[in-house]
Amino acid sequence: MKKVLAISALWFLALSTTGAEAIVTASDVLARIDKEGAPAVLKQLTSEYGWSEFKDVLAHVSTGDPGWLKVAAKLADATEEVDEESGGEAGLVIWAAVSKAVPRKPAAVLALIPDGFTAQQACSPFLHDATKAEYLDLLKSSITALGKMPPDASLDAARQDCLKFLGEKLKEVKKMPADPPQEILQPVLQLVDLLSDGSAEFYPQGLRYFPYTEGGDPYTVKNHREAGSGFVADFVIEGWGGGNSDEEFLAYFAPAYTGGRWVNKKYMLQNYLVVGARGWRYIKDVKLIKDTVILKGDEYGPNDGMCCPSVPVEIHVKIGEAGLEFVDGKAAPLPGSELH
Repeated sequence: MKKVLAISALWFLALSTTGAEAIVTASDVLARIDKEGAPAVLKQLTSEYGWSEFKDVLAHVSTGDPGWLKVAAKLADATEEVDEESGGEAGLVIWAAVSKAVPRKPAAVLALIPDGFTAQQACSPFLHDATKAEYLDLLKSSITALGKMPPDASLDAARQDCLKFLGEKLKEVKKMPADPPQEILQPVLQLVDLLSDGSAEFYPQGLRYFPYTEGGDPYTVKNHREAGSGFVADFVIEGWGGGNSDEEFLAYFAPAYTGGRWVNKKYMLQNYLVVGARGWRYIKDVKLIKDTVILKGDEYGPNDGMCCPSVPVEIHVKIGEAGLEFVDGKAAPLPGSELH
């Protein structure tokens, strides 16, 4: 997930289509916040029609421009209220954008601590859109930038707090699993390209995959251990239509067979299933036991808010000659989900 997007001509489309003027600068956004209130502006940005513009805001915030950092601080004040209502993650992505500004403009970020946001929010980022290598690079470059700052008594306390949180996060990220190997990542990315509407994105950090060496395949080989492993992948695609919806997929990639032979570390898609979505079900845990994938998570009850599905569920998916198949009637989404 690391793109620096140019400001869009459709800026704040949701507002402009209701008669408000398009907003194109940090000063315009701040004026809008003063007039409408931060919660109202943030709700517009995180709505189905405003999410692409929200990405533009985040890209500008990540440059470290003082005006855009002030926008981030104002919007951050409203995240608890807005996220509680929508079940979204506006707070996390705003603070992630601020954290990306630290290597570029460390003093500008520190100047807004603690009044705009806390040192932990700015300097202990959760980057769900980054590979492990990208995550480590951001943390190390942030520590270097803060270490090279000239002495400034007004910023020293915030700098020390930031260095503390960055050091803790660095230790945490180093313990994360390694990035998926390219031979695994590439076929998943090819499937994502087919599934995405052009706006929805896949985040490699969330990919869970499991080698699979027993069971059927397209050529009815009952046991292809001698042919090498295929793999099962569980992943999420977010941002359909520029909104904040998401869907979770389970896919089976069989070992590739071409020219009369199996090709090592080459895979072909057998099939995929949709196993979760905003408004339907969130998967917390995935395991592969023999030829069965076991998914555990929570579904939305009739009175659950978007933030908090509360009904525990366990789904079993069998890997057979036809690929993945639900074995316990859990395929149909609940009414009202945002499944595409």
